[in-house]
Amino acid sequence: MAVRNLWLTILLSANHKPNKWQGMVIKAGQFVTSLQGLSDRSGLSVQSVRTALKKLQSTGEISVKSTNKNTLIT
Repeated sequence: MAVRNLWLTILLSANHKPNKWQGMVIKAGQFVTSLQGLSDRSGLSVQSVRTALKKLQSTGEISVKSTNKNTLIT
């Protein structure tokens, strides 16, 4: 259920058109967030978000690029 909740949160959060954010172009289908931000939006714990992201990555549903400040989800 956690994976489904996070998947829906990701789908609803993704950009519908390209945007600029801190000098980066964020394409349609992508968005920048943090683990805490996803946790707040989805109502899941940070650990549940991490686990669900790993499952969605392993099935090829999403790709995640993380830095020390933010996470780009495609």
